[in-house]
Amino acid sequence: MNPNRNTDEALAAQLPVAVTANREAVAGFLFDLPPAAEPVTDYITDLDQRCQLFDQFRRIHQQLGQDPPTAAMLGFVMVAPIPEIQEQLSALQNAEPHHLRDWIASHSYVFAPWAMQDCM
Repeated sequence: MNPNRNTDEALAAQLPVAVTANREAVAGFLFDLPPAAEPVTDYITDLDQRCQLFDQFRRIHQQLGQDPPTAAMLGFVMVAPIPEIQEQLSALQNAEPHHLRDWIASHSYVFAPWAMQDCM
């Protein structure tokens, strides 16, 4: 391979040859430029508040000596409407101590360590 082949001068010299050979391809290449920057939007809204809610779930699990919340629980907290998350958290916090384990068991699809395996 010629080391001078990729210089700006060598490429510029080949443009007329390329245009003559296949004008459509060169024009398509030259005008198919991506925008300078893609607009960036938040995928997850209210991230700080969602992290605090997840931490509250994690503390409850620790207090009960349970396994930490699973990836399914994290997914719920990251995408569910915040009022729904707060409602579930409130139900868990207001449950009688002997009902907490029952509450977690009834939501095992979110809390069980094997929850993600069932999705595969």
